[in-house]
Amino acid sequence: MFVAEPGEETYTPQIGIGWLFENRPDLLEGVTDVFNEGGVNEVSGDRIARFGIEVLQKSAVMARAEAARKEDLKAFSDFLEARMAAEPYQVLDEVQDFLTFVSPSRSDIWGHQMTDTRSAVRAGGLGEKIPEPYRALMRDMYYTGEPQPASDGKGFTTSVAATLLPGRSARGRWEEMQDWAARYRVRLHLVSLTPDSVPVARKGRAWETLQTVLALDPVEHADVGPYVLTGSYTNSSYLRLRGDVRAFGLSPFGLNILDAATVHSKNERIFLPAYIDGVDRTARIVREYALAP
Repeated sequence: MFVAEPGEETYTPQIGIGWLFENRPDLLEGVTDVFNEGGVNEVSGDRIARFGIEVLQKSAVMARAEAARKEDLKAFSDFLEARMAAEPYQVLDEVQDFLTFVSPSRSDIWGHQMTDTRSAVRAGGLGEKIPEPYRALMRDMYYTGEPQPASDGKGFTTSVAATLLPGRSARGRWEEMQDWAARYRVRLHLVSLTPDSVPVARKGRAWETLQTVLALDPVEHADVGPYVLTGSYTNSSYLRLRGDVRAFGLSPFGLNILDAATVHSKNERIFLPAYIDGVDRTARIVREYALAP
């Protein structure tokens, strides 16, 4: 079955794939595996060096903060920063496998430690100076923007976001954040709330199909492994939370850094040869999945 739906772009699966599960479950009867967007390929020049299959993404709480004084927003931001820094690092299996997969391509000193991240954590080798992309893989994160004058001229406003590892309730964290904000005379208004974070089991026909087809790709001779997203959302989160569907994020396209700048927002576009290769790659994946014994 092919499903094209709009709920992902507004973080509301209930108007997309969620609507199908609730209103037309007959169409999805027997579905156990899903190929979705969300994979990340690492490209060197015009060649794919690694096919990254998304197996985990953090949940997210996004809100607008309002206060009468800029100083109150700053104090609330400082509180979130201190709370984040006090949390211990947690290295999930999916994160360790992802970092082991990508560490050969990392040129920074931190990336070289990531082959065995758990050992680095135990040795105290990951301090607060570790770059944010690595920290975001191993703890809940909080982000705040610079306070700006409110549009009505009354007070100040800024953006606030939290990204959460598996085992946390996004709804529960939103309620906590409101209580924290109230201590600093800050009001929060919810913008969006994603489903809770759940990793997908790396097994079943879909996972095996991706391993086979991508490893034997006739155009690219790239490594294949798991990828973890810390600041992106797809409706794979909703599907995984159900517990009866394995959803894997895939990008069939070889997009370099210039393509990445045009693949989102208005006038979306990618390099035509990469698009043609990606369509053919997708067809091979579907055939392998459908025809495997």
